[in-house]
Amino acid sequence: MTSTPQKIMMIRVNDIICGNGKTYRKTPGNEMYHILVRTFVDEYARQASRIGKTLITKSIVEAIRMAQPPGRFLKKEKDGFFYEIGDSKAWVKTGQLLRDIVLANKRKKVNKKPLEHLAVINSKTTTPTTTARQEYVSLMISPLAPGAPVLSPVAFNGWCHAHRSTSTLHCLASSVSCHNYLSNGISSLDAPTRR
Repeated sequence: MTSTPQKIMMIRVNDIICGNGKTYRKTPGNEMYHILVRTFVDEYARQASRIGKTLITKSIVEAIRMAQPPGRFLKKEKDGFFYEIGDSKAWVKTGQLLRDIVLANKRKKVNKKPLEHLAVINSKTTTPTTTARQEYVSLMISPLAPGAPVLSPVAFNGWCHAHRSTSTLHCLASSVSCHNYLSNGISSLDAPTRR
């Protein structure tokens, strides 16, 4: 016999509200949950076995459940009420959050590597001041990537100016001219690939 899920009439301070987006991110329970998860991220990343990772995931959920008042993992349903999702879904949610943070940390480390891959192609001089002679800048995501974007200096500088705050520059071969193209304060660039 399965029991009907009970409607939650009142959210407590330690409750975790599950859902996509930032709607509930700032609730006290969710903030505490994210701090707790981040505390275990490095240990989770070091675990070689699935068993070790599962133990960490279950420990986080148990810590939330044992808080005072006890935390619950709640989800808002179509009827507008919140319902407890149970331990197994809470473990899945926590494991996914841990994996997402580990992956984001790896990406940050990759993006912090020095810019060593910017190449100016068909340049008649190596000085960065002669951009009129620098016909193309090759911006590639991986070495010899097929369909890698190639922009003229004018198009490149315009693109950089338009995307200065949100972009990242992934390039492929060192060049003295790199500093000229990064003068707008851009650390990296995700340009669309050329067709």
